[in-house]
Amino acid sequence: MKKTNIEQLLIHQHNEKYYDINLMQKDVTGGKISKEQIDNIKKYPQAKSVIVSGLYQETFEYFIDNYGKQFEVITFWKNKNVKDLSKLSQLSNVRMIVYFYNDKVTKLWDLSDNVNLQILELWNFKNLHSIEGIQKANKLEHFSIGAQAGGKMLIDTLKPLVNSNISYFGCYTVVGDNNYNILSKT
Repeated sequence: MKKTNIEQLLIHQHNEKYYDINLMQKDVTGGKISKEQIDNIKKYPQAKSVIVSGLYQETFEYFIDNYGKQFEVITFWKNKNVKDLSKLSQLSNVRMIVYFYNDKVTKLWDLSDNVNLQILELWNFKNLHSIEGIQKANKLEHFSIGAQAGGKMLIDTLKPLVNSNISYFGCYTVVGDNNYNILSKT
């Protein structure tokens, strides 16, 4: 049986060997990646998927500015020192973003320019309490958010989902207003 686009994209999330490029650092905390290590992407101009760890704000912006538009699937693994995700709005080709573990981010980026984004998963974002703006991702069908590996998350409300096109929602977090009935309106 032929897999749907969503199913094909989700395969990447569960097995790092499916990525065209693996830039995960060996350090269990995520490590720290250099611009020179990121520049190895030049060797693989046909690559469409990448998993990367150890980004700090400067190298996150460098990665997005220089290579981000190349990829349809990006997994950010333990890039806990990135503070601002606004550069992600430049990724018009991306179809799937998985971001695991961040201590600094407090708000989503403007998703309106992510015109091909179908899957978004945000895991263990300790200081992200609002999903306002999620409704701006017009093609977004699959959205998961929450805590894994013993982490905790709190989202204030699910109301931004009402005007979205999300057909799959995975919620593994506490919702501050306890209004889960809002999901019947999506």
